[in-house]
Amino acid sequence: MFPSFRSPAARGAAIGAAAVALAGVVAVIVRAPAVHASTTAVNIVGTSDVSDSDLVQSVLAPGFAAAYPGYHLNYIPKGTGAAIAYAESGAADGLIVHAESLENQFVDPGNGRPSYSYEPFGRAIFYGDFVLLGPSDDPAGVLARAPHDVVDAFKDIAVAGAAGKADFVSRGGTPGTTVEEHQIWQLLTGSGGASKVDGLTLCELSAADGGGYSPSTASGSCPASIRYPSWYHATGLNQGPNVEAGDACDFPNASRSGSNDCYLLTDRGTFDYLESTHAVSKLQVVTRDNAANAPGGSTLLTNYFHAYAVNPAAVPAHSDIDITGAEDFLNYLTSPATQTAVSAYLAGTNGDTAPFTGDAAPLITASEPKTPTTAGTEQTIHGRLVNVAPATPPLASQPVKLVVARRGTTRTVATAKTDATGHFTLSFRPTTSGVYLVVTGRLTQVENTALTPAFADLLAPSAKAIGRVVVVRPGTARSTR
Repeated sequence: MFPSFRSPAARGAAIGAAAVALAGVVAVIVRAPAVHASTTAVNIVGTSDVSDSDLVQSVLAPGFAAAYPGYHLNYIPKGTGAAIAYAESGAADGLIVHAESLENQFVDPGNGRPSYSYEPFGRAIFYGDFVLLGPSDDPAGVLARAPHDVVDAFKDIAVAGAAGKADFVSRGGTPGTTVEEHQIWQLLTGSGGASKVDGLTLCELSAADGGGYSPSTASGSCPASIRYPSWYHATGLNQGPNVEAGDACDFPNASRSGSNDCYLLTDRGTFDYLESTHAVSKLQVVTRDNAANAPGGSTLLTNYFHAYAVNPAAVPAHSDIDITGAEDFLNYLTSPATQTAVSAYLAGTNGDTAPFTGDAAPLITASEPKTPTTAGTEQTIHGRLVNVAPATPPLASQPVKLVVARRGTTRTVATAKTDATGHFTLSFRPTTSGVYLVVTGRLTQVENTALTPAFADLLAPSAKAIGRVVVVRPGTARSTR
């Protein structure tokens, strides 16, 4: 839990001082916006989830223009694989994607080639969740049997599909959602990649395509053009249009002409937005929030988003990369104000929780300092650094500082590193009255060592005001001000 100040009056005074101090700390950590004589487009290519959910149009574009008046956001929506290829061609300044098994190759393309990421890794920006949608009559019985087990739900759909009772609508290719589907289908394979489900044949995707398995008419390695079973449809559409195609469910099928029996995987932000605007009406959520004891665990359906600035040195010559604009956009995305706005977007829509949660900076919890205190008397602050994104490794061996803010300046009074579980201890001897804060700089965190190369991301600086300390000189009752 966060510490609380002991009285309403003290709380109000401390919060006011902490706000000023916090602003000063953040100003030191994060570069101020550049000043431009005219408006310039910053070209960001990225997953269609964040535009088809209207997050770009409602929050990101107007917020960026307001925070950085010299710029306007030009967002180019594509599937993650296509977005990465577009960024690698030098046609965009920045990138937003959500498929770690493709992002790691953007950061490290191999063969001694330079990273396409201008920064050491991408920045964590927010996470959401995938949901499985199905028709109201639910011919595969998913809602009754597997509302929190997406692997079992995929199995039921495959069985119903083979029996001519259901269809699955995929975007196909390498969008982040399709890569997620491929990971789920893989959990229906046994030794040697053989399918565990009678009548279901799966082929294996290459690491270059994000890995995993796909329904196919032949086993083994997937060819460039997969031959899908009759019940599986790859549309090639962006997220929103794919949901609308599944809602219409108008696919040629001689045995079920005119049926409405389509299932599909999508991000919840897009579905919540389309449902709230009545763009779709026949689909419902049949599986979400994968259970801890289900295959893949409780975070199998977690949808992690990351943002990158494109490295001018890695793209073709004469590409016009605006690295300053890209960095400013990333700073805007990871700012506390934007993180709050993203986390509030669509909250309560259709009676549901917000579909996106900002996770750019780690969460700091810490004990309160003792006050008043005699100058030079040792105090110890205990706390923990936690990654907001679920199912991420502990923030181990990360540097933290204790600073005191007074009269518009800050001074470091103690430093430490987190232990294997993210806990830290800061010991100090206060000599100055002021607001004390625990702060971090930008952190690098390895998130997935199962991938080759391993996937890591960057966490934004964080600061937590822990209280105002009044320091009393020995033998006096007066404080240092």
